[in-house]
Amino acid sequence: MFEDLSQNDTKYSRRHSLIMTIKNVDIRDSGVCRCRLFWKSENNRYSSHIQLNIPRHHKAAKYMYRVKEGTAVSLQCDPQISIPPITELWWQKRMNGHFRNLTNSLKYSYGTVTAPNLYIKHVRFSEAVEYTCYVANAFGYSHVEMEVQLGKPPTVSAATKVYRPIRGGTVTMTCNINNETRIWWKRFDGRNEIDIDSYKSSGGETAIVTIQNVQAVDDVDYRCYGENEFGSNYDTIKISSRVTHNNPTDYSAYLNTALTIQEVSEFYPGSDKPIEMNHSRLDLDSSEKKNTNLFVFHLQLTNKETKFSIPVKIYKTTNWKEVDKYLPLEVLSQLLDVTRLSKSKSALLMTNDELDICMAGILKVCADVFRAIDESSSFSIFQLAKEVRNQHPKIFQEITDYDLCYLLIQHHLESNHVYDAID
Repeated sequence: MFEDLSQNDTKYSRRHSLIMTIKNVDIRDSGVCRCRLFWKSENNRYSSHIQLNIPRHHKAAKYMYRVKEGTAVSLQCDPQISIPPITELWWQKRMNGHFRNLTNSLKYSYGTVTAPNLYIKHVRFSEAVEYTCYVANAFGYSHVEMEVQLGKPPTVSAATKVYRPIRGGTVTMTCNINNETRIWWKRFDGRNEIDIDSYKSSGGETAIVTIQNVQAVDDVDYRCYGENEFGSNYDTIKISSRVTHNNPTDYSAYLNTALTIQEVSEFYPGSDKPIEMNHSRLDLDSSEKKNTNLFVFHLQLTNKETKFSIPVKIYKTTNWKEVDKYLPLEVLSQLLDVTRLSKSKSALLMTNDELDICMAGILKVCADVFRAIDESSSFSIFQLAKEVRNQHPKIFQEITDYDLCYLLIQHHLESNHVYDAID
Protein backbone atom coordinates (compact mmCIF):
# COMPACT_ATOMS: atom_id res chain seq x y z
CA MET A 1 0.00 0.00 0.00
CA PHE A 2 1.42 3.37 -1.05
CA GLU A 3 1.28 6.50 1.09
CA ASP A 4 1.67 10.08 -0.01
CA LEU A 5 4.76 11.90 1.16
CA SER A 6 4.19 14.57 3.77
CA GLN A 7 3.82 18.08 2.36
CA ASN A 8 5.94 19.54 5.19
CA ASP A 9 8.78 16.99 5.09
CA THR A 10 11.93 18.91 4.09
CA LYS A 11 13.76 15.65 3.48
CA TYR A 12 12.29 15.56 -0.04
CA SER A 13 12.97 18.42 -2.45
CA ARG A 14 11.57 19.09 -5.97
CA ARG A 15 8.85 16.62 -5.14
CA HIS A 16 6.48 18.28 -7.65
CA SER A 17 8.81 17.79 -10.61
CA LEU A 18 9.90 14.81 -12.66
CA ILE A 19 13.10 14.51 -10.58
CA MET A 20 12.86 14.29 -6.77
CA THR A 21 15.85 14.51 -4.41
CA ILE A 22 15.97 12.61 -1.11
CA LYS A 23 18.30 14.14 1.43
CA ASN A 24 20.31 12.21 4.06
CA VAL A 25 19.39 8.80 2.74
CA ASP A 26 19.24 6.07 5.37
CA ILE A 27 17.72 2.65 5.90
CA ARG A 28 14.26 4.13 6.44
CA ASP A 29 14.21 5.27 2.83
CA SER A 30 14.41 1.73 1.47
CA GLY A 31 11.29 0.60 -0.37
CA VAL A 32 9.24 1.08 -3.53
CA CYS A 33 8.34 4.54 -4.83
CA ARG A 34 6.13 5.72 -7.68
CA CYS A 35 5.32 9.03 -9.29
CA ARG A 36 1.70 10.11 -9.64
CA LEU A 37 0.55 12.30 -12.53
CA PHE A 38 -2.51 14.54 -12.16
CA TRP A 39 -4.90 15.10 -15.14
CA LYS A 40 -7.72 17.57 -15.50
CA SER A 41 -10.12 14.71 -15.81
CA GLU A 42 -8.90 13.64 -12.40
CA ASN A 43 -8.03 10.28 -13.94
CA ASN A 44 -4.54 10.01 -12.28
CA ARG A 45 -1.80 7.97 -13.75
CA TYR A 46 1.21 6.37 -12.03
CA SER A 47 4.72 5.68 -13.12
CA SER A 48 6.35 2.28 -12.93
CA HIS A 49 7.70 1.23 -9.54
CA ILE A 50 11.12 2.48 -8.51
CA GLN A 51 12.98 0.16 -6.10
CA LEU A 52 15.25 1.89 -3.56
CA ASN A 53 17.49 -0.44 -1.52
CA ILE A 54 19.79 0.85 1.21
CA PRO A 55 22.21 -1.68 2.80
CA ARG A 56 20.51 -2.86 5.97
CA HIS A 57 21.98 -2.52 9.43
CA HIS A 58 22.94 -6.19 9.50
CA LYS A 59 23.17 -8.27 12.64
CA ALA A 60 26.51 -9.62 13.79
CA ALA A 61 26.69 -13.14 15.17
CA LYS A 62 28.17 -11.61 18.33
CA TYR A 63 28.14 -7.97 19.31
CA MET A 64 30.46 -8.66 22.23
CA TYR A 65 33.49 -10.91 21.94
CA ARG A 66 35.32 -12.05 25.07
CA VAL A 67 38.61 -13.73 24.33
CA LYS A 68 41.62 -15.02 26.21
CA GLU A 69 44.64 -12.74 26.00
CA GLY A 70 47.15 -13.94 23.41
CA THR A 71 44.61 -15.90 21.36
CA ALA A 72 42.99 -15.02 18.03
CA VAL A 73 39.42 -13.95 17.30
CA SER A 74 37.30 -13.63 14.18
CA LEU A 75 34.72 -10.81 14.16
CA GLN A 76 31.77 -11.77 11.98
CA CYS A 77 30.27 -9.24 9.58
CA ASP A 78 27.43 -10.83 7.57
CA PRO A 79 25.58 -8.24 5.46
CA GLN A 80 22.23 -9.17 3.97
CA ILE A 81 21.51 -9.36 0.26
CA SER A 82 21.21 -5.88 -1.21
CA ILE A 83 19.76 -4.49 -4.43
CA PRO A 84 21.76 -2.95 -5.91
CA PRO A 85 24.52 -5.24 -4.62
CA ILE A 86 27.08 -4.25 -2.01
CA THR A 87 30.19 -2.99 -3.71
CA GLU A 88 32.43 -2.01 -0.79
CA LEU A 89 33.32 -3.25 2.71
CA TRP A 90 35.78 -1.88 5.25
CA TRP A 91 36.57 -2.08 8.97
CA GLN A 92 37.35 0.61 11.50
CA LYS A 93 38.90 0.45 14.98
CA ARG A 94 38.46 2.93 17.83
CA MET A 95 41.85 4.43 18.65
CA ASN A 96 42.33 7.36 21.02
CA GLY A 97 38.62 8.09 21.00
CA HIS A 98 38.27 8.09 17.20
CA PHE A 99 37.46 5.40 14.64
CA ARG A 100 40.18 4.83 12.03
CA ASN A 101 40.24 2.55 8.99
CA LEU A 102 42.05 -0.78 9.33
CA THR A 103 44.25 -2.31 6.66
CA ASN A 104 45.50 -5.83 6.25
CA SER A 105 48.63 -6.35 8.35
CA LEU A 106 50.42 -8.93 10.47
CA LYS A 107 47.89 -8.18 13.21
CA TYR A 108 44.66 -7.73 11.21
CA SER A 109 43.33 -9.43 8.10
CA TYR A 110 39.99 -9.35 6.34
CA GLY A 111 38.84 -10.36 2.91
CA THR A 112 36.28 -9.13 0.41
CA VAL A 113 32.55 -8.54 0.31
CA THR A 114 32.07 -12.29 -0.02
CA ALA A 115 34.39 -13.02 2.96
CA PRO A 116 34.02 -9.98 5.20
CA ASN A 117 35.09 -11.25 8.68
CA LEU A 118 37.90 -9.45 10.53
CA TYR A 119 40.60 -11.77 11.90
CA ILE A 120 42.72 -10.45 14.81
CA LYS A 121 45.86 -12.35 15.76
CA HIS A 122 47.25 -12.50 19.30
CA VAL A 123 44.72 -10.26 21.02
CA ARG A 124 46.33 -7.99 23.62
CA PHE A 125 45.08 -5.07 25.70
CA SER A 126 45.47 -2.64 22.78
CA GLU A 127 43.11 -4.79 20.65
CA ALA A 128 40.38 -4.92 23.31
CA VAL A 129 38.38 -1.99 21.88
CA GLU A 130 35.37 -1.27 19.65
CA TYR A 131 35.26 -2.20 15.95
CA THR A 132 32.84 -1.21 13.17
CA CYS A 133 32.09 -3.08 9.96
CA TYR A 134 30.89 -0.88 7.06
CA VAL A 135 29.18 -2.00 3.86
CA ALA A 136 28.04 0.21 0.97
CA ASN A 137 26.21 0.04 -2.35
CA ALA A 138 25.39 2.64 -4.98
CA PHE A 139 22.95 4.41 -2.67
CA GLY A 140 24.92 4.65 0.58
CA TYR A 141 26.38 2.65 3.44
CA SER A 142 25.40 0.87 6.64
CA HIS A 143 27.42 -0.39 9.58
CA VAL A 144 27.37 -2.53 12.72
CA GLU A 145 29.45 -2.05 15.88
CA MET A 146 31.20 -4.75 17.87
CA GLU A 147 33.48 -4.82 20.89
CA VAL A 148 36.35 -7.09 21.93
CA GLN A 149 37.03 -7.61 25.61
CA LEU A 150 39.72 -9.62 27.33
CA GLY A 151 38.13 -12.43 29.31
CA LYS A 152 39.30 -12.84 32.89
CA PRO A 153 39.90 -16.02 34.88
CA PRO A 154 37.77 -16.58 37.99
CA THR A 155 38.38 -14.59 41.16
CA VAL A 156 39.15 -16.87 44.10
CA SER A 157 39.42 -15.71 47.71
CA ALA A 158 39.15 -17.24 51.16
CA ALA A 159 37.76 -15.09 53.96
CA THR A 160 39.38 -17.40 56.54
CA LYS A 161 43.02 -18.13 55.78
CA VAL A 162 43.83 -20.38 58.75
CA TYR A 163 41.60 -23.00 60.37
CA ARG A 164 42.52 -24.39 63.80
CA PRO A 165 40.35 -27.47 64.35
CA ILE A 166 40.76 -29.87 67.29
CA ARG A 167 42.56 -33.13 66.50
CA GLY A 168 40.06 -35.86 65.79
CA GLY A 169 37.36 -33.32 64.93
CA THR A 170 35.93 -31.96 61.68
CA VAL A 171 36.84 -28.83 59.75
CA THR A 172 34.93 -27.17 56.89
CA MET A 173 36.86 -24.82 54.63
CA THR A 174 35.16 -22.32 52.33
CA CYS A 175 36.43 -20.24 49.44
CA ASN A 176 34.56 -17.66 47.35
CA ILE A 177 34.74 -18.13 43.57
CA ASN A 178 33.17 -16.04 40.79
CA ASN A 179 32.78 -16.77 37.05
CA GLU A 180 34.06 -20.33 37.27
CA THR A 181 33.14 -23.37 35.23
CA ARG A 182 35.17 -25.83 37.30
CA ILE A 183 36.37 -26.07 40.93
CA TRP A 184 38.93 -28.38 42.52
CA TRP A 185 41.14 -28.57 45.63
CA LYS A 186 44.75 -29.62 46.17
CA ARG A 187 47.00 -30.21 49.18
CA PHE A 188 50.38 -28.47 49.13
CA ASP A 189 53.15 -29.72 51.43
CA GLY A 190 55.63 -26.98 50.58
CA ARG A 191 57.04 -28.81 47.58
CA ASN A 192 54.35 -30.73 45.75
CA GLU A 193 50.64 -30.54 45.08
CA ILE A 194 48.68 -33.71 45.74
CA ASP A 195 45.00 -34.65 45.67
CA ILE A 196 43.04 -34.30 48.89
CA ASP A 197 42.11 -37.53 50.65
CA SER A 198 38.74 -38.55 49.20
CA TYR A 199 38.19 -41.09 51.98
CA LYS A 200 38.04 -38.51 54.76
CA SER A 201 36.95 -35.41 52.84
CA SER A 202 33.91 -34.33 50.86
CA GLY A 203 33.10 -31.49 48.49
CA GLY A 204 36.38 -31.59 46.56
CA GLU A 205 34.69 -30.23 43.44
CA THR A 206 32.77 -27.46 45.19
CA ALA A 207 33.73 -24.26 47.01
CA ILE A 208 33.22 -25.96 50.40
CA VAL A 209 35.38 -28.88 51.58
CA THR A 210 34.91 -30.83 54.81
CA ILE A 211 37.67 -32.98 56.33
CA GLN A 212 36.79 -35.58 58.95
CA ASN A 213 39.00 -36.84 61.80
CA VAL A 214 41.64 -34.12 61.49
CA GLN A 215 45.15 -35.28 62.45
CA ALA A 216 48.65 -33.82 62.35
CA VAL A 217 49.13 -35.13 58.81
CA ASP A 218 46.35 -32.78 57.69
CA ASP A 219 48.27 -29.70 58.88
CA VAL A 220 49.27 -28.46 55.41
CA ASP A 221 48.19 -25.82 52.90
CA TYR A 222 45.06 -26.37 50.85
CA ARG A 223 44.59 -24.67 47.49
CA CYS A 224 41.12 -23.88 46.19
CA TYR A 225 41.14 -23.57 42.37
CA GLY A 226 38.62 -21.97 40.06
CA GLU A 227 38.81 -22.27 36.27
CA ASN A 228 36.98 -20.99 33.20
CA GLU A 229 37.79 -20.72 29.50
CA PHE A 230 40.17 -17.80 30.18
CA GLY A 231 42.38 -19.45 32.81
CA SER A 232 42.49 -20.39 36.48
CA ASN A 233 43.24 -18.85 39.87
CA TYR A 234 43.58 -20.16 43.42
CA ASP A 235 43.78 -19.07 47.02
CA THR A 236 45.49 -20.87 49.89
CA ILE A 237 43.98 -22.00 53.18
CA LYS A 238 46.02 -23.49 56.00
CA ILE A 239 45.01 -26.06 58.61
CA SER A 240 46.80 -25.85 61.96
CA SER A 241 45.11 -28.39 64.21
CA ARG A 242 45.09 -28.14 68.00
CA VAL A 243 45.59 -30.79 70.67
CA THR A 244 43.35 -30.81 73.75
CA HIS A 245 43.84 -32.64 77.02
CA ASN A 246 40.79 -34.71 76.22
CA ASN A 247 42.29 -36.13 73.03
CA PRO A 248 43.21 -39.76 73.84
CA THR A 249 45.45 -40.30 70.81
CA ASP A 250 48.26 -37.86 71.46
CA TYR A 251 51.01 -38.60 73.98
CA SER A 252 51.96 -34.94 74.34
CA ALA A 253 48.45 -34.28 75.63
CA TYR A 254 48.86 -37.01 78.28
CA LEU A 255 52.19 -35.61 79.34
CA ASN A 256 50.83 -32.11 79.62
CA THR A 257 47.87 -33.32 81.69
CA ALA A 258 50.12 -35.36 83.96
CA LEU A 259 52.40 -32.48 84.75
CA THR A 260 49.51 -30.13 85.32
CA ILE A 261 47.86 -32.28 88.01
CA GLN A 262 51.09 -33.63 89.51
CA GLU A 263 51.76 -32.17 92.95
CA VAL A 264 55.41 -31.27 93.47
CA SER A 265 57.25 -30.71 96.73
CA GLU A 266 60.53 -28.89 96.21
CA PHE A 267 60.29 -30.01 92.60
CA TYR A 268 60.21 -33.70 93.53
CA PRO A 269 57.04 -35.80 93.24
CA GLY A 270 55.32 -36.21 96.56
CA SER A 271 54.01 -39.69 95.75
CA ASP A 272 55.23 -42.79 93.91
CA LYS A 273 51.73 -43.72 92.80
CA PRO A 274 51.22 -43.74 88.99
CA ILE A 275 49.07 -41.07 87.41
CA GLU A 276 46.11 -42.77 85.74
CA MET A 277 44.45 -41.40 82.64
CA ASN A 278 41.78 -42.75 80.31
CA HIS A 279 44.09 -44.62 77.99
CA SER A 280 47.56 -44.16 79.50
CA ARG A 281 49.46 -44.34 82.74
CA LEU A 282 52.47 -42.28 83.84
CA ASP A 283 54.92 -43.97 86.26
CA LEU A 284 57.80 -42.25 88.03
CA ASP A 285 61.05 -44.22 87.88
CA SER A 286 63.49 -41.79 89.50
CA SER A 287 64.36 -38.15 89.96
CA GLU A 288 67.58 -36.21 90.42
CA LYS A 289 68.96 -32.75 90.68
CA LYS A 290 71.12 -32.03 87.63
CA ASN A 291 72.51 -28.71 88.83
CA THR A 292 71.46 -25.60 90.73
CA ASN A 293 68.89 -24.75 88.06
CA LEU A 294 67.47 -28.01 86.74
CA PHE A 295 65.71 -31.05 88.16
CA VAL A 296 65.01 -34.12 86.04
CA PHE A 297 62.25 -36.73 86.43
CA HIS A 298 62.53 -40.12 84.69
CA LEU A 299 59.09 -41.53 83.87
CA GLN A 300 57.44 -44.24 81.78
CA LEU A 301 54.40 -43.37 79.66
CA THR A 302 52.39 -46.54 78.99
CA ASN A 303 49.47 -47.14 76.64
CA LYS A 304 46.99 -49.25 78.60
CA GLU A 305 45.59 -50.97 75.52
CA THR A 306 48.81 -51.89 73.68
CA LYS A 307 51.04 -52.04 76.80
CA PHE A 308 53.59 -50.07 74.82
CA SER A 309 55.81 -47.80 76.94
CA ILE A 310 58.16 -44.97 76.14
CA PRO A 311 60.64 -43.30 78.50
CA VAL A 312 60.02 -39.66 79.27
CA LYS A 313 62.33 -37.09 80.83
CA ILE A 314 60.93 -33.97 82.44
CA TYR A 315 63.18 -31.04 83.34
CA LYS A 316 62.03 -28.38 85.77
CA THR A 317 63.71 -25.27 87.04
CA THR A 318 63.42 -23.19 90.21
CA ASN A 319 65.31 -20.28 88.72
CA TRP A 320 62.41 -18.38 87.21
CA LYS A 321 59.99 -15.83 88.59
CA GLU A 322 56.52 -15.09 87.30
CA VAL A 323 57.36 -11.39 87.08
CA ASP A 324 60.12 -12.15 84.56
CA LYS A 325 59.15 -12.36 80.91
CA TYR A 326 61.92 -14.76 79.94
CA LEU A 327 63.81 -17.58 81.58
CA PRO A 328 67.39 -16.61 82.48
CA LEU A 329 69.98 -17.17 79.75
CA GLU A 330 71.86 -19.60 82.02
CA VAL A 331 68.79 -21.80 82.41
CA LEU A 332 67.94 -21.64 78.71
CA SER A 333 71.51 -22.59 77.85
CA GLN A 334 71.36 -25.61 80.15
CA LEU A 335 68.03 -26.66 78.60
CA LEU A 336 69.68 -26.48 75.19
CA ASP A 337 72.48 -28.74 76.46
CA VAL A 338 70.12 -31.49 77.65
CA THR A 339 68.00 -31.36 74.49
CA ARG A 340 71.09 -31.54 72.27
CA LEU A 341 72.26 -34.64 74.08
CA SER A 342 68.89 -36.30 73.53
CA LYS A 343 68.19 -38.11 70.25
CA SER A 344 64.54 -37.14 70.45
CA LYS A 345 63.37 -34.20 68.37
CA SER A 346 60.33 -33.56 70.56
CA ALA A 347 60.15 -31.31 73.60
CA LEU A 348 57.37 -29.90 75.76
CA LEU A 349 57.50 -26.62 77.69
CA MET A 350 55.11 -25.73 80.48
CA THR A 351 55.00 -22.40 82.25
CA ASN A 352 51.94 -20.43 81.19
CA ASP A 353 50.25 -20.38 77.80
CA GLU A 354 51.85 -17.22 76.45
CA LEU A 355 55.34 -17.97 77.77
CA ASP A 356 55.14 -21.59 76.57
CA ILE A 357 54.72 -20.42 73.00
CA CYS A 358 57.28 -17.64 73.24
CA MET A 359 60.02 -19.75 74.82
CA ALA A 360 59.27 -22.76 72.58
CA GLY A 361 59.97 -20.64 69.51
CA ILE A 362 63.24 -19.28 70.92
CA LEU A 363 64.49 -22.72 72.03
CA LYS A 364 63.47 -24.31 68.70
CA VAL A 365 65.48 -21.80 66.67
CA CYS A 366 68.53 -22.04 68.93
CA ALA A 367 68.41 -25.85 69.01
CA ASP A 368 68.34 -25.93 65.19
CA VAL A 369 71.30 -23.54 65.09
CA PHE A 370 73.42 -25.75 67.34
CA ARG A 371 72.42 -28.91 65.48
CA ALA A 372 73.65 -27.17 62.30
CA ILE A 373 76.90 -26.26 64.07
CA ASP A 374 77.35 -29.87 65.26
CA GLU A 375 76.78 -31.10 61.70
CA SER A 376 79.03 -28.37 60.20
CA SER A 377 76.21 -27.22 57.95
CA SER A 378 75.11 -23.69 57.06
CA PHE A 379 72.17 -21.95 58.70
CA SER A 380 70.24 -18.69 58.77
CA ILE A 381 68.75 -17.57 62.09
CA PHE A 382 66.32 -15.32 60.28
CA GLN A 383 65.12 -18.15 58.01
CA LEU A 384 64.77 -20.54 60.95
CA ALA A 385 62.75 -17.93 62.83
CA LYS A 386 60.46 -17.44 59.81
CA GLU A 387 59.80 -21.19 59.61
CA VAL A 388 58.93 -21.36 63.31
CA ARG A 389 56.76 -18.25 63.02
CA ASN A 390 54.76 -19.96 60.26
CA GLN A 391 53.90 -22.78 62.68
CA HIS A 392 52.22 -20.50 65.22
CA PRO A 393 51.22 -16.80 64.94
CA LYS A 394 52.13 -16.00 68.56
CA ILE A 395 55.78 -16.96 68.11
CA PHE A 396 58.12 -13.96 67.69
CA GLN A 397 55.41 -11.37 68.12
CA GLU A 398 57.96 -8.88 69.46
CA ILE A 399 61.44 -7.99 68.25
CA THR A 400 62.76 -8.68 71.75
CA ASP A 401 61.83 -12.34 71.30
CA TYR A 402 63.92 -12.46 68.14
CA ASP A 403 66.79 -10.59 69.85
CA LEU A 404 66.80 -13.19 72.62
CA CYS A 405 67.73 -15.85 70.05
CA TYR A 406 70.97 -14.02 69.29
CA LEU A 407 71.69 -13.39 72.98
CA LEU A 408 71.10 -17.04 73.87
CA ILE A 409 73.25 -18.30 70.98
CA GLN A 410 76.05 -15.91 71.99
CA HIS A 411 75.79 -16.92 75.64
CA HIS A 412 75.82 -20.61 74.81
CA LEU A 413 78.79 -20.33 72.45
CA GLU A 414 80.82 -18.35 74.97
CA SER A 415 79.97 -20.48 78.00
CA ASN A 416 80.76 -23.70 76.15
CA HIS A 417 83.76 -22.31 74.23
CA VAL A 418 82.26 -23.37 70.92
CA TYR A 419 83.57 -20.41 68.92
CA ASP A 420 86.86 -22.21 68.32
CA ALA A 421 85.01 -25.09 66.65
CA ILE A 422 83.34 -22.87 64.04
CA ASP A 423 85.21 -22.40 60.75
